[in-house]
Amino acid sequence: MFRILLVGVLLLIGSFGLFEWELLDGESEAKARTAAVNMFVFGELFYLFNCRSLTHSMFSLDCSPIAGFWSGSAAW
Repeated sequence: MFRILLVGVLLLIGSFGLFEWELLDGESEAKARTAAVNMFVFGELFYLFNCRSLTHSMFSLDCSPIAGFWSGSAAW
């Protein structure tokens, strides 16, 4: 439960921080929203790769034998 809450808070902080950064940089609100949503989507995709094992790093696992994993990631 702690891990889910931690990831949710990190995604919220990252997305909101990027949104504010884009606005402070003089970009339009639409572009800032797009950047925030993209941050959230790619953060969740990173979390998907990381959730394959609770004891090993995502970089130490072999991803090649899981065809559904790659097709699902590409479709997302």
